[in-house]
Amino acid sequence: MFLYQKIIATILKIDDYNQLMGLEGKAAKSFCVAYFDGLNWKGRKPRTRCAAINASLDIGYTLLFNYIEVSVRMFGFDSYIVVYHRSWFKRKSLICNLMEPFRYLIDMTVRKALKLKQIKDSDFNMIKEEFRLELEKNGCIRLQYSVYEKIKTKSPTNAGDFIY
Repeated sequence: MFLYQKIIATILKIDDYNQLMGLEGKAAKSFCVAYFDGLNWKGRKPRTRCAAINASLDIGYTLLFNYIEVSVRMFGFDSYIVVYHRSWFKRKSLICNLMEPFRYLIDMTVRKALKLKQIKDSDFNMIKEEFRLELEKNGCIRLQYSVYEKIKTKSPTNAGDFIY
């Protein structure tokens, strides 16, 4: 039995939200370790910007979040409705839910940009022990452009190119 088959079998047995979230976290961790292997991966630490890769992922996920939020608001949906993520005060849970299937676009874009050296540690400044992308440096423009191009080519408006 393959690992993914074991995970699916485990998911089907879970009836507790916290257990499911824990399994999602473990799966995400093992994915990132394998996917970002060889790229100085030290673990995902959202909002800490402890490495260029984490800062780049945060920037990409923020751009994706905002892109999806604009689409949701344009069609009049309530962005605070909860589907999977828990409802937190002032958290746009629907946007979090809708962006999940598209996070891979950011992962792919950041991984490719790092491998091609389009984004480098030198594109960032270290401020209060956090990597901060300098707006004046080319890395910021390259990252934003790469994320935008990936989202644009995989968006539902380009249904012929919409591939998971």
